[in-house]
Amino acid sequence: MNILKIIATSLIILSGQGIYAQKTMKDVWKEMPDSILPIMNSSIRSDIVDNDNVDENKEGIKNLLGGELKLVSLNDKFIDVRLSEKSGVQLLLLKKDTGTDLICMNRYYGNPAAESDVDFYTIDWTPVDTEKNVVISARDDFYSQVIDSLKKETGKKEPAVLDPIMIVVSLSDKENGELTFNTYVPLKISTDVDLPDFKMQRCLKWDGRYFK
Repeated sequence: MNILKIIATSLIILSGQGIYAQKTMKDVWKEMPDSILPIMNSSIRSDIVDNDNVDENKEGIKNLLGGELKLVSLNDKFIDVRLSEKSGVQLLLLKKDTGTDLICMNRYYGNPAAESDVDFYTIDWTPVDTEKNVVISARDDFYSQVIDSLKKETGKKEPAVLDPIMIVVSLSDKENGELTFNTYVPLKISTDVDLPDFKMQRCLKWDGRYFK
């Protein structure tokens, strides 16, 4: 009898995990608390994904400030939405090695994107810091490499062009998930340093615990 109880309990647990794992990006997007992206409410979020033909460009759907929203990409693991002319958000579902799911959010600003904020949440939208801190550390390390490369390019210890260099993040559902850092130079403020084509990139891959 005890063996039968154990088997029955195991089946119930496995069944629950299967249901849990079936949650898609569309579900996660709809369940997002309004406080995370105040520019939208639940009704607007539903409108964006319920008719999810990206080619239709989602004309007519407005954010709460009256700006136009555009669905750029959507599948079971990933969504990219333009929230306004100068801002957008990407969400990526990541599978942890514990079997649970994690949400990675990238909010980007500017047109083209010039700044990014990355956050992580559990599947029920509880913020988590550990994975975020790893990304922050990786971004700081990448920025240091950018500075060193600029110094070599310019031959100067402190070239004037350093300050406007920004690190832009992009997410991808390729393989298990990727997070890419790219450099962005919004303005050419130095007359003696010409770096119009200066670009650096680093791609981090999700390993079940962190982006590395």
